[in-house]
Amino acid sequence: NCLNKIKNKGKSLILTTHSMDETEVLCSNIGIMVNGEFKCLGSLQHLKSKYGDGYTLMAKIALNKEDQDKNIVHQDINEKIELFIKYILGKIKNSFVKENRDGFVNIQINDNSTKVLSFVFSLIEEIKSTYSIEYYVVTQTKLEQIFLNFASRQIDPGTRLLSEKRTIFSF
Repeated sequence: NCLNKIKNKGKSLILTTHSMDETEVLCSNIGIMVNGEFKCLGSLQHLKSKYGDGYTLMAKIALNKEDQDKNIVHQDINEKIELFIKYILGKIKNSFVKENRDGFVNIQINDNSTKVLSFVFSLIEEIKSTYSIEYYVVTQTKLEQIFLNFASRQIDPGTRLLSEKRTIFSF
């Protein structure tokens, strides 16, 4: 709250943090540094659009009333989930399963276009009852993931010094 009051008075703040949740709430412009150099700078939406890996579809597959009445066994539920995954991956190009656990399915869609976003919503609405989708969420790549992608390029300072001092001779 205190930082937002200062920001609302038209003053600039510089915040250094590894907390991306904090960054999303407090910052209007975000920069990510790797090895002491800025690698990107812009608004949250700009960074998500430019450096994000598309969208994430999270769906909760539930036992529907008919399945509960028939005492469908755990194996059959897993089969329903596998059929859902196969269907989605067949319909949405450049997608893969990130997680499948306890009825929660997390699918990464590597496409930033808004066309794919509307297609995903239409597709899920169309098959909700068929696959007993209790609820679903489609989100853009999180700032946390963008940060981790950049941070993975960080070179250990000791290693960097060695590589900078190395002289290559060729004859």
